[in-house]
Amino acid sequence: SSEYGNFFATSTGLVYNLTEASVNQEIIDFAFYLGVTNQATFGAPSNSDVKDVYELNAFWTVFNTTLFQVASITAVEFDAISPNYTFPSFTGGEDDINNLEYGDVVFFKTENDLLGFIKVNSINGKGDVINIDVKVMQ
Repeated sequence: SSEYGNFFATSTGLVYNLTEASVNQEIIDFAFYLGVTNQATFGAPSNSDVKDVYELNAFWTVFNTTLFQVASITAVEFDAISPNYTFPSFTGGEDDINNLEYGDVVFFKTENDLLGFIKVNSINGKGDVINIDVKVMQ
């Protein structure tokens, strides 16, 4: 969406639209899209579906690999994370996570080995607009 953006960089904490992400591709950690089969999905720039949805192979040269897994914490536990929180060990190996729903918490690891959680605050009825909070290890 050019209005809201679909790309996220943990280093800045900002959401980028495709044009902005393209000129900042080295810092982009994940993208959001609505898939026909997998519905609401986060994927790494290296993910083949993300590349296809946004046609990244045509003009990107940096494809960061972020890995995802379902978090072992709830949305309430996410909200309670303090600045001195100790992240658990990361064991995920998938470069996307799909069928996201309200209240889901996703654990991720960036190409630069930063760990973080994404909490899904809301998804619109169509499933193509998502509101999230992100917490990244300090």
